[in-house]
Amino acid sequence: MTTIASRLLFPCLAAAMLHTHAAAAPDAAPAPHDAAEQKTGESVVQLPAGYRWVVPPQPFDLDTMEEISITLEGVGEVVVEPIIEKGMINEVRLGYERGRTESRMKTPTFMVRFADASGEAIRNGPIGIRIHGAAVQSVYHINSDEVLSRAAWFGVAVLDYEGRVERAKAYADAPETENYRVPFLPVVGQPFEFDLPTLDGERMTHQDMLGKIVVYDAWASWCGPCLTKMPEMHKLRERFAAQGVEFVGISLEQPSSNAMARATEKIESLELDWPHLHGFPSREANRLWFNVTGIEGIPRLFVVDRSGILRAEPPTTGRLADAIHDLLEQQPPHAAAGD
Repeated sequence: MTTIASRLLFPCLAAAMLHTHAAAAPDAAPAPHDAAEQKTGESVVQLPAGYRWVVPPQPFDLDTMEEISITLEGVGEVVVEPIIEKGMINEVRLGYERGRTESRMKTPTFMVRFADASGEAIRNGPIGIRIHGAAVQSVYHINSDEVLSRAAWFGVAVLDYEGRVERAKAYADAPETENYRVPFLPVVGQPFEFDLPTLDGERMTHQDMLGKIVVYDAWASWCGPCLTKMPEMHKLRERFAAQGVEFVGISLEQPSSNAMARATEKIESLELDWPHLHGFPSREANRLWFNVTGIEGIPRLFVVDRSGILRAEPPTTGRLADAIHDLLEQQPPHAAAGD
């Protein structure tokens, strides 16, 4: 996937984390309440809302910097390894074994944080994620000159499920002021609720889809893996149409004057003739999306049952077919409300 930050461990890793296209979301807007902070002498090193320190900020010293091992409940051992060559930090690797969870929102996200003497975060270079089976490695590429010249503090933080809930609640009231309600931290087994505009100028809410099994597909015109899977999405829609399964796109074009035009052009060229919600009608909505939904990478698929409960987050179209089939066995067409 094309990147949305060090955030989500998506199957199409190479393609897209949304933060590459929208400035790093958790830092993009000030938290509506005090963010986590760690005092270091006279300075304070702050974190985005929801994050907590697992290695509190410590004085940064290249000569003594070495591998750090952390053991976290529910995660196990996390190893932070600085890669130092020719007296320069080239990158920091953070690795752990990813456990199986029923929802991606319960997969932890780690952050390696450098700060200057005042506590201000130093922007690192691009973040890559490598996955080999259950092994996950986040790679923080360092702008060595900037780190060596400015860094006074170094620490590691984590965003876990409880932190995501905290962050989402902190921003949850803001969408109401725009009459724009994004899904609140989608978690399998919980309601998938929203009130969003569509690309054709209408509005859609979760209540419009009650009684139906719905596949929601978060995508964008610039996301290669999103577009690559569209032929298979067509096939799945045709396969399950007779059983009343609905498909709804969530277009996450970055806010700009021609965003809707780009999305519409791609919808027409690929003949994506199903409804499409407009996820980012403004830059404020963009920030709200990341902070309230926690959905930071695409493509992303959600399967919602007839009562509006999120039942599956399949990572591939192959698993999407299985998820739809399983749900139809539990809730066949005749079980739809009003039938």
